[in-house]
Amino acid sequence: MMSTIVSSTFGLILLISISGVRSDHHTLPGGLEPWELAISEKLGEIEFNVTTRNDSAREHFMLGLKLLSCFWYDFAEKEFLIAQKIDPEMCLAYVGEALTKRMFLWNSDDIDAANVILANMTSACSVESLSQREQDYVTAVQSLFNITKKNDGMARTTSFGDQMQEIHEEYRDAQAGSLRVLAWIETAGSNETKLQKSREYIDEIFEANPNHPSVIHYALHAYDFSTPGVAIRGLPYAEKYGDVVSYASHGNHMPAHIYIRLGMWKESVFTEKIALDAGDDFTDKYENSSLLYDKWNRYHSLEYLQYYLLQQGRFNEAKVLMERMRRVISQAEVQGDALFWQHWYRMAARQYLETRNFNLPNTHAIDLETPNWKPLDATEFWSPHSEVGFHLARGLQAIQTKSSDSGTMIEGIFDRIRQIKFEMAPQDWPYLKKTVVFLTMQLNSTYEASQGRIEEAVEIMKEAVVVQESMVFSGSDPTLLYVSTWEFLGDMILKYKLEDHYDTAIEMYKKALLARPRRAASVYGLYKLYKRKRLDSEMNSQLEEIRKIWSDPDTDFEAREEIEKSDDGTSGQYSIHSSLNIFIVLLCALKLISLF
Repeated sequence: MMSTIVSSTFGLILLISISGVRSDHHTLPGGLEPWELAISEKLGEIEFNVTTRNDSAREHFMLGLKLLSCFWYDFAEKEFLIAQKIDPEMCLAYVGEALTKRMFLWNSDDIDAANVILANMTSACSVESLSQREQDYVTAVQSLFNITKKNDGMARTTSFGDQMQEIHEEYRDAQAGSLRVLAWIETAGSNETKLQKSREYIDEIFEANPNHPSVIHYALHAYDFSTPGVAIRGLPYAEKYGDVVSYASHGNHMPAHIYIRLGMWKESVFTEKIALDAGDDFTDKYENSSLLYDKWNRYHSLEYLQYYLLQQGRFNEAKVLMERMRRVISQAEVQGDALFWQHWYRMAARQYLETRNFNLPNTHAIDLETPNWKPLDATEFWSPHSEVGFHLARGLQAIQTKSSDSGTMIEGIFDRIRQIKFEMAPQDWPYLKKTVVFLTMQLNSTYEASQGRIEEAVEIMKEAVVVQESMVFSGSDPTLLYVSTWEFLGDMILKYKLEDHYDTAIEMYKKALLARPRRAASVYGLYKLYKRKRLDSEMNSQLEEIRKIWSDPDTDFEAREEIEKSDDGTSGQYSIHSSLNIFIVLLCALKLISLF
């Protein structure tokens, strides 16, 4: 961990130290400018033979390839374009640019733009003049963007991955091998056999290429799963990546994918702050503070960091990040881009959902109505999940605060969700569709409980658990998936003191913690249940855990005061037992006195 921290910190220091040296243009045929060279040296080592008549073009291509390897798409695209300007006949510069239009794992696939780029390639250069290996790359990328299979991304990705495997095995090309793994991860679904194969494959490549940025990066994604025993095997990669890539916001962020799976909140916060600061600093210095620049990475880090802080009870810091996102979506620059609203909806929802059971002071009231929500296009991936989660939070807040118009609001929310389901019906998104279903069931069950129909509410949540456990990607659910059905059902049983269901609640919290270790709400809920059942040993274990998680909060709140006041976890029983002991002692004393 320390090596990651040191490397990440040095990367940020280096970023700051080169400010002001970027030119507004490149004098062709020039090589990398000092600021570009400084970045390139902090992005790992890639050996990749590429055909070009110009060494300067090669330098820009290699920087573009490194940037592409760490998902810095905006910057990578610029470098590939510069390489093309220097050497218009450099075929692989077009291939690299085309690959910036396919954001693996992010469900972003601009096939039309990629085909325009590939058409430019065939017009500008001779593919036949390339080495066989380079020709194989061209063919593979053309299959990835095969326009005749525009609506079958799975088939295109599978074909691309198979061809990358052939290149890797023929030439021992680590870049191709790592891309093979990336394609496997994207197409595996819940196929653990295929996922395990990808892990074994990337482990083997890593042994021969320990400083290759793509290899380590995609290894982290291969181990970024909640399947028991998987994430811990990715920890060595998390520790290594900061030593190799210390100059990209996504690079600094990547170890957190493993830390969050293991509930390592302190490490997650430190890593994510470095990532966010690096991305913001670069954008401020070199991209005129554009809200749009590197938007996929910067706001990803913003959202992740908020989540970590919420786990630690650092609710003020988390709220600052949420308010930043609120300001962003009010700017004209981002209007029409659903990505920003997706982040806003999830962050606003999470600020409420993660704190709703901890009895925070009124000063932490969360405004979910400014600006007014706007419907997102339900045919855009992540929009349904994001918007429905936001409506869930709005509805739960209205019920919890006993808002006078909660009934009308809930009715309107259900109408909107029905519309979302209808709009997304044609999409082949079984995972997202089921997410929308069980989020809706969480709201429905809460409303039923608020009307006094507690048992009906519990039954709805039990059905929701079945839905979640049947999800296609159950092993790779997004780390930031609001509140799981397991935890939600446990919370409901705890809130209404349903003693007949306490064992069920314990089972639910255990399942929640198996999928997301050390989640504060699940640990706290389990502590409360064990306390009510007077299971001292189990209670003390959870008490110790939640105290560690909430060891450095920035907010005073009742839940933490409760666990701090608890004397070795038996405070609830201590008063009863102590009173009995005192009473017995007094009786004995009176008996002795009477004898005299």
